[in-house]
Amino acid sequence: MINIYEYKGGGYDGCHWEWNFFALEFNEDRDATFHNILSTGRKGLKSYEEFQEKVQSEAWVMRSKLSMYSSVSDDQMFEFVDGMSATNAKRVDWYLREHDLFTLKGHCWECGDVFDVEDMNEGPWEGDGGIGIYSKDLFCLDCARKRREDADD
Repeated sequence: MINIYEYKGGGYDGCHWEWNFFALEFNEDRDATFHNILSTGRKGLKSYEEFQEKVQSEAWVMRSKLSMYSSVSDDQMFEFVDGMSATNAKRVDWYLREHDLFTLKGHCWECGDVFDVEDMNEGPWEGDGGIGIYSKDLFCLDCARKRREDADD
């Protein structure tokens, strides 16, 4: 079983915070392996021990907006993917596949069908209010192609 965690990390020049991610992979004995998917800035968690220390503080949990999503729940995985930017969904999916953990699935924002995140396109791009840009939505190949054709008309 794998749990994915999302929290406010970051904290460096040009960024007060940004979403960070890690996964805990549990074996049959409930021993956890920490997977550092993305940890940035002074608030990024680099180890399981650091997470265990931080999670003891209810104030940290609230400030960081720590959320956990279980890989055994399709509903939680869809909530995770559909609730974040397409850019972060692609980033997390890449890590999970690269480490042979599992493949994320998400809903196309246009037609609503389910696809592997790896096979989906990002768009449209927009500013994040600071110095970055991101893509909010994921589209299946057919819908992405149709959106491009419609934009060309």
